[in-house]
Amino acid sequence: MWRDHHTPPLETASETMGYDTLIEEDFCFTEREPGSAPWLHHIICFYVGTKPSIGLSVRSTSSIRHAVPKLTRALARSLLLGDTERHVSALLDFDLPHLVIPEGER
Repeated sequence: MWRDHHTPPLETASETMGYDTLIEEDFCFTEREPGSAPWLHHIICFYVGTKPSIGLSVRSTSSIRHAVPKLTRALARSLLLGDTERHVSALLDFDLPHLVIPEGER
């Protein structure tokens, strides 16, 4: 929640905003204590509650136009980074030659 991570200046403080969910730029939930719930990073939040954190509201068509590509990029990045070791290993283990030129044609 916002109140767990930010203390706004007194003139802009809002008790109700403190109860809003703090969402990362990739639409994932934020841990209250870093390292206490790493599984939260695998949960995507795409609803009206993202507006305070990301500035995009899924309530309006104009925001969805900008939010969906951002969400798509975030999901693709998350999936790739989540399996980085497997992808890199597969690339390094690939041992088929890319171009084979027959002996007599060199």
